Amino acid sequence: MKGNTILKLVLALALFALPGCIAAAAGAGAAAGIHLTSQGAEGVASEGVAAVATRARSVMAAEGITGITVENEESGTEREYRGMKGEMEVHVKLEARDGGGTLVRASAREGTVEWNKDYARTLVARITGG
Repeated sequence: MKGNTILKLVLALALFALPGCIAAAAGAGAAAGIHLTSQGAEGVASEGVAAVATRARSVMAAEGITGITVENEESGTEREYRGMKGEMEVHVKLEARDGGGTLVRASAREGTVEWNKDYARTLVARITGG
């Protein structure tokens, strides 16, 4: 009888803790989609480079980034965008992944050495849909 009581108590505690664990895991999974780098942020979009490139241009325009220049490399499997947002230099690079999808990297430099990683993360999130 004592064993059954302990078992019921453990099961009851597990049921109360489970929703919290699931919520924490979901939050960690969502946050894991975009990673900070030494100079900015990166994430992966599920679409190919052409579709992501269209979205990247739209996001950059909506963000008020001006003077956007584009470089296509590797037969269109890589694209780089550079522009300015006020005094901040913005750089976005798209690379096709072997398994499908597109790696999106962004950086935003203010001055000569200060990197705005929060803004880079915002750009990557908007471009990847994350």
